Amino acid sequence: VADYVIGSYGTGAVMAVPAHDERDFDFAAAHGLPVKRVVAEPDGAAEAEALEEAFTEHGVAVNSGPLVDGLATAEAKAKVV
Repeated sequence: VADYVIGSYGTGAVMAVPAHDERDFDFAAAHGLPVKRVVAEPDGAAEAEALEEAFTEHGVAVNSGPLVDGLATAEAKAKVV
């Protein structure tokens, strides 16, 4: 498992997380692609609001499935790895 893509390895698959990576967010905005939040601020106040920039902080998993929704970022990562 890696948090990046190696173009010379395998099929060169591309991973994008536009709600949580600045470059991916800019690409999605430039091309009118949907941005789905999967990490929200811990207080949940902004969960339903459209993002004006990528949210890159630790928070709480949302829109990620019943296994991890509601868990803190570190807990969610540990549960899926």
